[in-house]
Amino acid sequence: MKSPPCYYKYITDFTRYVTTPGCWDSMQIEAYNAAVCDPIPFSYMKCVVQAAGLLNSDGSFNDAAFKTTTLQNKCSSDTAFSTAYQSCSNSTMKYMNYPRLFVCLGYGGIY
Repeated sequence: MKSPPCYYKYITDFTRYVTTPGCWDSMQIEAYNAAVCDPIPFSYMKCVVQAAGLLNSDGSFNDAAFKTTTLQNKCSSDTAFSTAYQSCSNSTMKYMNYPRLFVCLGYGGIY
């Protein structure tokens, strides 16, 4: 999910994120510092999520729309996925960090 209008609007935040040590270069679970890194690109990430139609009217991430549109309900019947998804969503989507959501899901919810 890369949205050119969002990128250009928030290029300063995006640049700061990719140049802050431990953020862009450390998407791995062990090295990533969410407390420092996640707030930096929040406005950019929120813009991209909104452009994709995945933002609720209250500004929160629309999990149901994400599961329906992005995942096409392919994981809905998997109980392990449901458990991992809840854990991952809770730890990554406060700041709309969807790349970390995918990394977390790839690790089975241990993030």
